[in-house]
Amino acid sequence: MVDKNIKILLVEDSDVQKELAIYRFESLDFNNVTGVSNGLEAISYLEAGPVDVDLIISDWDMPEMNGITLLSKAMEIQPDATRIL
Repeated sequence: MVDKNIKILLVEDSDVQKELAIYRFESLDFNNVTGVSNGLEAISYLEAGPVDVDLIISDWDMPEMNGITLLSKAMEIQPDATRIL
């Protein structure tokens, strides 16, 4: 069974794609989805407070910071994370 209460961080530089993905997650009853526009915003979000993100879904090719760099930095901030896509 899927835990629909997981906290998802969605990183997507296209506002349309980001809003569509959030809408789709919410239509599947995932209600803890936060969308940000780039890797720098994602890192700021992760560093801002207690990190309780269960799943990071990121665009690969973004301005400011690409997905692979975000992945490396996110793993430094949240080394216990096992689900970063």
